[in-house]
Amino acid sequence: FYRMLQLTELYLYDVASPQRNEELYIEALETIAYDATIEDIDKLAPTRQLELLKRNRVGDIATDFAFVDKYGTQHRLSEYRAEYVLLLFGSAECEECKLLKRAIDANTRLWMMLRRGALAIVAITLTEDKSAWLQTTTPDRWVEGWDSEQILEREALYDLTTKPRLYLLDAEHRVVLKNTTP
Repeated sequence: FYRMLQLTELYLYDVASPQRNEELYIEALETIAYDATIEDIDKLAPTRQLELLKRNRVGDIATDFAFVDKYGTQHRLSEYRAEYVLLLFGSAECEECKLLKRAIDANTRLWMMLRRGALAIVAITLTEDKSAWLQTTTPDRWVEGWDSEQILEREALYDLTTKPRLYLLDAEHRVVLKNTTP
């Protein structure tokens, strides 16, 4: 049981898997959660993960949340309106996050969309250490924020099991792509 669960997660949920398919993984977790032959203790972790994965699914309106900028001003995700909103969750210490920021910044098409106002990029740093966050840098025209209360992770508003995480939202803040790559 545990080996099959591990393999299912590896192939259907791992970001590096070429077979990654979150919807199929959700179906597998639902099968476990509702199977009467499986002990309740064995359902705990899959059920928690299922609850997390069912948030902010493709087609859903993204969960709104508050964050602060480097000037201490409070903002909400819902304030940012554009044809698309690219939501990036990362941490100050994460090397992959830094590489991802550079890759997004180097993308000419995204840069042009950002410049003409068709794209808003909101980069949220998830760390308890404010001084580490203050040392992070983001390219011009990006919105840089910090979850000062760590509500995103504490309340599991988004799937942030690994970082970086990218969500692409449309003009109505409906999730177009979840846990995607550039």
